[in-house]
Amino acid sequence: MTTEEKNMPFDYKQWGISLLEIYNNDKESLPHASLKIFNKFINKIRNDAYLPDKKNIDKLQEFADDKNIVEFLVLHLHYYPLRPNIKNVSEHHDILRLRSSWTVLALSNQTLAIEYLKSLVQNCISEQNQLYLRLLYNILSEFVPQKFDLTIEKIKKYE
Repeated sequence: MTTEEKNMPFDYKQWGISLLEIYNNDKESLPHASLKIFNKFINKIRNDAYLPDKKNIDKLQEFADDKNIVEFLVLHLHYYPLRPNIKNVSEHHDILRLRSSWTVLALSNQTLAIEYLKSLVQNCISEQNQLYLRLLYNILSEFVPQKFDLTIEKIKKYE
């Protein structure tokens, strides 16, 4: 077990491997008002209904404006790659859910979200994760290019 796994604030080994299961298993840790809003997000991503496109941006912005939801997403997305039995993210519709989650973070003005996405891009470059880089490029360049101009420049070749 790595140091990072030991420092997890929750036990992923008890959870399923899909992003939706991870969110559902810990969502009760959110304050009640945020939980109410987050449940809308969960219901939509369960059905892959929040594709990050111009039509859904206003809907996704509601989640990006809630500080508790942004912190929750960053925390769980940070530990997501460490879960046991990691398999292809497309098996559990996770790629669509990751896109929606990343879009919420990209729309947020919280420093935590911006720093997380920049760090994710850097890790993906290091690991040559072209799928993630292509998705991140599309999200960042389409919806919030002014916030991520230098980051977008680094990953432009993955468009």
